[in-house]
Amino acid sequence: MGSLSALAISLGLDSSAIFLVPALAFCEALLGLGLFVSGAFLLATAMITYSAQPDILPLILLLAFLGAFSADMIGYFAGYLFSDTVNKTAFMGKYGKAREKFSSLVDRSMLLAICAGRLTPFLRSVTPFLAGSMGLRPTRFLVFEVIACTIWISGLASILLLIPGSVD
Repeated sequence: MGSLSALAISLGLDSSAIFLVPALAFCEALLGLGLFVSGAFLLATAMITYSAQPDILPLILLLAFLGAFSADMIGYFAGYLFSDTVNKTAFMGKYGKAREKFSSLVDRSMLLAICAGRLTPFLRSVTPFLAGSMGLRPTRFLVFEVIACTIWISGLASILLLIPGSVD
């Protein structure tokens, strides 16, 4: 953490701005918490930070990527570790056939499902958990997650670069 503070100071930034970007990306993607933390906070923080120092756009994007990616991995492994428990609940028993159909559909297009989940605010924090609880192999999820986060971070970069007046 000290090295991030030193980097922020050397760039002439308040170190809290550098910590807020990954923290907000993490919070908006974390299982459960992501339902209550809006991505608008991350966007505003990234925009203010970028406006203050346009040269650090790659750092902002990297930190946002790492924050979101780490939260998604936590959600995935929570689903993966507790998949037996989740699948044995009364709720899942009641909708077993529908779950099998959904699972088969998602298995055929898991990359699309994970990307859509990453880009949809309400689904963002639960998609990794569902992928884990459905038994998606960790290596496969990791590849899909890197692709989804790369698409997401490209969107963030586009917004920051294209919004008029975001940089004086």
